[in-house]
Amino acid sequence: MYKKSRKKQGIIIITTVVVLLIVVAVIIYPTVNNIIKMNRQIVFERMNLELKLAAGLNITKTKAELTKIDQYADDIDSILIETGQEIEFVQLLENLAIQNGIHFDIQSDFIGVGSNKLYTKIPLNLIITGNYTNIVKYISDLESLPNYLNIEMLTAIKAPNATEGIRVQINGHTYIKLAKAGNDE
Repeated sequence: MYKKSRKKQGIIIITTVVVLLIVVAVIIYPTVNNIIKMNRQIVFERMNLELKLAAGLNITKTKAELTKIDQYADDIDSILIETGQEIEFVQLLENLAIQNGIHFDIQSDFIGVGSNKLYTKIPLNLIITGNYTNIVKYISDLESLPNYLNIEMLTAIKAPNATEGIRVQINGHTYIKLAKAGNDE
């Protein structure tokens, strides 16, 4: 009886071990493999989502910067001389000269030297003659014009006629708007 009981116990133990091995092999091992596989997929998806989030944040930042640039585009657009307004610009320069009591001469053919779809660069050569104070006031008034005028070089010499004071040559450029910013013609 003791041997029978021991045999039964051995069979129960072996059966239990075999059942446990089957449970481990059939249920637990595949489940653990699925969990590991899902964990890898989750990590991969998290990395993809973080990249997409960073790209989305970058797009949002870029859109915000573009909005800021668009605000300045109108300002930049307003400082360019409108096409066909060249004569009015020259008259404005002449009126400033008259207001400041100086003699004024402009040398420009208003033919652009560099252009794109939106604007063209126009070289200007201004020769002004008068007393020092009036010339300085005129140059100050040039700088406060609503239109962009870039002074590249300024040369001052004593005027040939002693009563004229000094003679100043201003070399620079301005821009003429060819098309509205943002239009693709």
